[in-house]
Amino acid sequence: QRKTPYCSNMNDAVGIELTRMVSMVKDLMDRCPWSQSVSVDEMLTHLSSEVTEVRAELDGGPQTRLEDEVGDLVFDVIMLMAVLARSDGEPATNVMDPARMVRNAIEKVKRRSPHVFGDENATTKEEAREIWKRVKAMEKERGEEETNEDRATECGH
Repeated sequence: QRKTPYCSNMNDAVGIELTRMVSMVKDLMDRCPWSQSVSVDEMLTHLSSEVTEVRAELDGGPQTRLEDEVGDLVFDVIMLMAVLARSDGEPATNVMDPARMVRNAIEKVKRRSPHVFGDENATTKEEAREIWKRVKAMEKERGEEETNEDRATECGH
């Protein structure tokens, strides 16, 4: 295992700011007419646009706006979760639990990363990718795979 952390800036401050953002989204959903009526399709369009803007920053030189663009992307993901969670009768959506969305993603990444959270070892990117693929295939074989498209980040796998 690598001794120097890759993400030394991923600390408690990030969790605090994410909590603030979730609270802000709740306020928007309670008091903003646009937020109360935005559709899943509209949120997906916003997400797609933000991904494009992040890519443009990464591809375009000094990356002066990258933090802002990634922040916008995170905001839009949390807004999408809120839109999916509201019970407004939108035909294309069933009411979903945002905490369960996050919990499911956490558990999936933990299961598929036994080289980090279990007893297996991976010393290369390729070994980590193979472990992820093997565990995912075993889940699918046992019928544990999500019925929706796999939404958890593969941590680069």
